[in-house]
Amino acid sequence: MRQFTEAEKQQLRAKIKDQKERRLKGFESESSNAKHSFLILILIPLSLIVINLLVFRSFGIEEFGLLVITLLALFEHIAVHFTKSGRRRRLLKTVEWVFIAAALAYIVYQGWLRFFAKLTVTLQGE
Repeated sequence: MRQFTEAEKQQLRAKIKDQKERRLKGFESESSNAKHSFLILILIPLSLIVINLLVFRSFGIEEFGLLVITLLALFEHIAVHFTKSGRRRRLLKTVEWVFIAAALAYIVYQGWLRFFAKLTVTLQGE
């Protein structure tokens, strides 16, 4: 295996540093105020949905559907804008994908209860 000269090593270090800066540039270009403003725009509907669920005790697909969508937006926003890389980002992305899978399972289950079960009963009655 060929050994790199000191000049080649410096070129590689500079190239790696440049690539890291390009990757992180998207995170640095967005202002801190924009990150926090959008976080507030997510947290306000989330709090209203939770208050609505607790006060009216209506636990239908519409209420939980809005809650699921808002939580998905919250997890995505935190994972992308508040963690640059490393273990925390992977953990948050994993939580996000697990939540997406659970949300899809919930939506399919509710769809089955609301539409397909009624359709099956209707078709069997004919």
